[in-house]
Amino acid sequence: MSIFGDKCARCGSKTRHEVDGKATCVACDNEMQLLVEAKGEELHLCPFDGATMSKEIAHMIVVDRCPT
Repeated sequence: MSIFGDKCARCGSKTRHEVDGKATCVACDNEMQLLVEAKGEELHLCPFDGATMSKEIAHMIVVDRCPT
């Protein structure tokens, strides 16, 4: 790791934080943890068209999003 930090493997911002030996900023690390937790949750159906919604992160909040 350089004195000023390496680029985050996900977003490219400078960081001195590492996850599994790869430079990863704290924000991306937190987002990855949220995604892992969300994977264990039950998928919901859209109340409008009945499609299976996907899990996405918006401002560090897990959101169910309809594909249509």
